[in-house]
Amino acid sequence: MVIVAAYCLYRVLSRRGISIMAGLMGLGILGVGIFPGNHPAPHQVSSLLAFTAGGIAVLLGWRVQAGPLRYLYLALGVVSLWVAYPVVLWLVSFGSTLCRTHEPRGRPEAGVTG
Repeated sequence: MVIVAAYCLYRVLSRRGISIMAGLMGLGILGVGIFPGNHPAPHQVSSLLAFTAGGIAVLLGWRVQAGPLRYLYLALGVVSLWVAYPVVLWLVSFGSTLCRTHEPRGRPEAGVTG
């Protein structure tokens, strides 16, 4: 789902950097699910990809967001390079603000005639 969300993120924002990092994070999360802890090498590589790409995606999200959440994202991005929980918090809050602030492209509003 994160990989699909990364594609949708690119469609809405037209920013490759954050979309690629979010997609790589999703790929890493998928790898962690496919290779459990009893397969150490692929599990470690996948988790490293998920954590690193997730932290970079949070930092790149700082450039897109406006207002006070922008500084929270910057702090979460720095911390998330060491811990996974800030990435999850960022995913929820960033997705929520995108849903609130962006309207779908190409759809006329109901009741508007032109």
